[in-house]
Amino acid sequence: MTQASRRTSVIRFDAVHLPSAAPPSVGISFTVPAGELAAVVSPEPSLASAVADLATGLAAPAAGTVRLFGDAPLAALRDGRAGAASRHCGLLQQVTVSELLAIVAELAGGRRPAPELTEWAGVGGLLRRRTESLTVGERAQVSLAVALAGAPELLILEEPTGLDEAERERLLVPARAEAAAGRTVLLVTCDIDAVSDLADRFLIVDRSGLVADASAAELAAGSAARTLTFYAPTATEDLLRGLPGTLRIRLAQGRARLSTTDVAATLAGLRDAGIEPRRLQVGDGRVADRYQQLVEPGGGDASGAAKTTEGAAS
Repeated sequence: MTQASRRTSVIRFDAVHLPSAAPPSVGISFTVPAGELAAVVSPEPSLASAVADLATGLAAPAAGTVRLFGDAPLAALRDGRAGAASRHCGLLQQVTVSELLAIVAELAGGRRPAPELTEWAGVGGLLRRRTESLTVGERAQVSLAVALAGAPELLILEEPTGLDEAERERLLVPARAEAAAGRTVLLVTCDIDAVSDLADRFLIVDRSGLVADASAAELAAGSAARTLTFYAPTATEDLLRGLPGTLRIRLAQGRARLSTTDVAATLAGLRDAGIEPRRLQVGDGRVADRYQQLVEPGGGDASGAAKTTEGAAS
């Protein structure tokens, strides 16, 4: 029995088939215990959104059951045990953010007063803005603040697509704080990089079903890749992507970080291109490397990532 299965289950998916718009061929089963920060990650936005819709009661599974605190998702949301911020969350129009937070704080019985909610969700700079004028990233922040108004035991956060790195970080800071306070958090995203250093546990979903249920350490240990970090001011992203063995790259101000399945071939390719990597460091594989291997066609099962289905339906 895993540590997850020994603790009280807050979220439970039992043999769930996603709605027909995006059906994996195998039912998905997992539990999320109290106090865990879990991330559902999928390479396809439709699959990630389908999981978020099921967890928040906005859609019914084609088969199987979804429970929050042993009850239907909408019941947990109505009674305040769960709070959700997803792409479907609309905001009251023709009011300022300050007015909106005052309204939702009062409706939530003052469990988290508006000033505390403002600070906790990091929306102090938006208080005078009218809700209809907010950008996608700002709307996501305010929707998160609304979700947190009742101090729920469970937060479900679906990360909108199209956020830049700064917007994503502003959205994840409150989620991190909720987890640090001992509450349960479920993040749903298509961006493994956004959550690779944040989540306790990763639930990776593609069209074949749940391909991995593992901790960050288990995923990284299952990666056959190594990470190269070096300085190369003349390198370009296109050149790095074309190197032998390269899986993922990041290039900023001449500092490159890339994942490769063949260190020697990658370095040889760099030197053949006339680039001598400076201050080269070679490290172990990362969560994102194993994720990419799992979701690519022919990437194999999750055996190298310590798939933990035992915590799913016990």
